[in-house]
Amino acid sequence: MTALGLTRVAYACHSVDDLINRQALFTVGSGADAHIRLTSARVPRRDLGGGSLFWILKHTLIARQPILSVAEEAGADGPTAVIRLRPGLIPVVPRHYRAHQGWRYLSGDLWPSDQPQGSSQIPPDLATELAGLALL
Repeated sequence: MTALGLTRVAYACHSVDDLINRQALFTVGSGADAHIRLTSARVPRRDLGGGSLFWILKHTLIARQPILSVAEEAGADGPTAVIRLRPGLIPVVPRHYRAHQGWRYLSGDLWPSDQPQGSSQIPPDLATELAGLALL
């Protein structure tokens, strides 16, 4: 079975640094980042083993975080999925991706490749433009 991922817009983040700073706010005692509030549907735990959460910034997939665990908790508006992520972002080869509200599934065969270590990172604005022209 191919690993399944999730996509999430880095809302109100204007740069990768903004996203990194926001991640620091959600660090919990276990050393894992927690991303909470996936209430629109139940997230099936069995399908996310080995999966990642992919971050969208300026209509471009820019980074991913491996999913460590998924648990369901009771929230004020119903069941809430609590996703624990490995700390730190893994840059991916930038790819144009339409922004959306909430989260969406991304099957493993559509995942962008991780950026090779030591390669220079393309600024998100330029990556978005190049991806829109099918040059990335």
